[in-house]
Amino acid sequence: MRRLPSGGWRWWCERVAPQVSIGNRTRATVKALPAAPHRPRPYGGGIYDRRKLQREDVCLINDAGLGYPRRFADLPDLHTMRAEIDLNYMGTVYCTYYALPYLKQTRGRLVGVNSFGGQVGIPGTAGYNASKHAMRGFLNTLRVELHGTGVTVSVAYLGAVRTERLKKTMGDNVNKIPTMDPKRVAALIIQQAARRQRQQVMTFPGKFLLWLNKWSPTLVDRILVSIRSISYQE
Repeated sequence: MRRLPSGGWRWWCERVAPQVSIGNRTRATVKALPAAPHRPRPYGGGIYDRRKLQREDVCLINDAGLGYPRRFADLPDLHTMRAEIDLNYMGTVYCTYYALPYLKQTRGRLVGVNSFGGQVGIPGTAGYNASKHAMRGFLNTLRVELHGTGVTVSVAYLGAVRTERLKKTMGDNVNKIPTMDPKRVAALIIQQAARRQRQQVMTFPGKFLLWLNKWSPTLVDRILVSIRSISYQE
């Protein structure tokens, strides 16, 4: 990213809206990085044009994600779980590995887009939750390892985002849960990165759920059991 005369930022990140307003004074211009997080090497052997990355401050936002909601005992095989781990977790690992030298050069920002499923066991999403738990552990460890380098690690915990894929996956059940607008989510994530904020839990219900899980995990388990039928189409 490049500091602009207006005090805003030019961000190089992945797969969010082209322009997002942040507060009253800052605007971020967002451009996509042609990365292939599911492959051992991104296209061209690098996440982006290396010369450009060396000239710019870097912000990497790992937000690629995919889920195949179904109860674990009902899976016909494990190929969907492997796909979830490969993209949601290893995608973050690969992109971070190849971007890390440029993040260090520019004292950049590393952001992981996680989920409530990275903190609690939401039924019907075993593979997705496992990948998000792994992502959380990876980024928390990396934050400690990068201490003193100037690179900051931020993690955003999202609830359900009302995308077309979510509506297709959940069917009519999507109307039974609170969802967030994708543009609003993108704005909050970019704002978090700009502030180098360590952690952000979106929505009050999400904050309450994670707070309750800290103090009474058994009660949270009971609550989650009661919603077992709305995480996927019957």
